[in-house]
Amino acid sequence: MDNHIPPLSTTRGDTSDKFHRELGVRRPHRPPLDPVLPHEWPAEYVYQKAYKRDAAMVMYTNRMYAVTGPLREIIERLEPGVHQFNPIRVLLPKGVEHPVPHYMMVVGRWLSSFRLEESDPDCLRDKRPDFSTLSSFDKKCCAGAAMAQAVIGDAHLWRERHLSGPTFFISDRLKEEIIAAGLRLPPNHEMKSV
Repeated sequence: MDNHIPPLSTTRGDTSDKFHRELGVRRPHRPPLDPVLPHEWPAEYVYQKAYKRDAAMVMYTNRMYAVTGPLREIIERLEPGVHQFNPIRVLLPKGVEHPVPHYMMVVGRWLSSFRLEESDPDCLRDKRPDFSTLSSFDKKCCAGAAMAQAVIGDAHLWRERHLSGPTFFISDRLKEEIIAAGLRLPPNHEMKSV
């Protein structure tokens, strides 16, 4: 008699989760997420409209992000091998390929730097020690969310385990390098450093 129990099958939701949840961590009633497999990376994205000035980081569907080649180079120089990148073909509305190479990105660093007890309670919708949520993503609420600099250390790009709000966080140095390279980021705000 074979007592081997096969693992739960991978679902489409699991594949999507790999792009915005921590890999390798046990989840309730589900196995840990493995790294993104070669066939799971999106191959193509089509812009619905053209923009006068493209951002160096773009959110696609399901909280998936792509970065331009120049931004990928900056991130890899500051944190080599920490994050996953895979080329994606980006098309403009009339089917013309985007002139700048793009890469899908999986942020590989997760931190627990959020400090609920030192944050402005008016800036939080959910106030739980294990998982809090910003009430908005405006400048005031971001400035009210306390982040422990000692935990962040020399990280330049990361996601937070206990704060739902900004999808990812960047260091001052990474932001300075992005600006110095003439690249454009989506709207972003400074957090409270403690």
